[in-house]
Amino acid sequence: MNYIQRLNNTWIMKLILPALVAVLFASCSSKHKTDLENQGIRGNVSKIIVSNYDASEKFGEVQKGRLKSTDVQDVNEDGNNFKNTYTSFYDHADDTIPGIKRTNDVFVSTSRFNDKKQRIAELNDKNQIITKFIYNDEGKVSVINNFNDGKLSSKAKYSFADGKLTGLKEYNADGGLNENVKYTTDESGWVTEEQRFTTDNELKSKLTFSIKDKLVMGYKRYIGNKLDETYEFKYPKFDDHKNWIVQYRYRNNEIEGITERKLIYK
Repeated sequence: MNYIQRLNNTWIMKLILPALVAVLFASCSSKHKTDLENQGIRGNVSKIIVSNYDASEKFGEVQKGRLKSTDVQDVNEDGNNFKNTYTSFYDHADDTIPGIKRTNDVFVSTSRFNDKKQRIAELNDKNQIITKFIYNDEGKVSVINNFNDGKLSSKAKYSFADGKLTGLKEYNADGGLNENVKYTTDESGWVTEEQRFTTDNELKSKLTFSIKDKLVMGYKRYIGNKLDETYEFKYPKFDDHKNWIVQYRYRNNEIEGITERKLIYK
């Protein structure tokens, strides 16, 4: 599972949404930023460990449930993630089902950078290139090519206006258009709305983001123009560097998950 796939997967949309929006914000920035800067992380960090848990509320208090996944990000001297190890933990409740044997899924990827400290490729644990990044003259990612067993599997092309991200077109390996995405940004360049359209230009879905003090406070998801679900994020704990280390996630006003972020400083 590569960097872009993780960003586009449902678990990322629900569990680590701030990382997604940070990437979108970085695409709009006039200055190239490191991965740490894109995530708004302060201090000299060498490793980030993100743990995602189920959660519930009992007697008015938030209770942490089972561990669902971890994402270990190794950071180089330039402040960029050069290795990611994502582990998805299976639910041991399935152990009671006869005939089913499950193991945890582990995805490891490493990144390559150019002399401008820009990520140009991502490789899997077999040292195969799974993603290539192409930059425009302004230093923004304009094309992302995804590969499967050495063959192009999909292509994403980003468009900009006045230095701000405005759109994305996703293509399959044969060059056919899969999806057309339009973005709306605020004056600071934060993405505030994402609209996804079919190849016939019909609205499929929409996300609207709420941002405060450079933190994603939540988002609303629409199917067409009909509200489907609402997510809210709360940050009850910060470390001494003013980086958040605990995030509560609410779905339709009910606690759904907890994300804990451990930052290891040099």
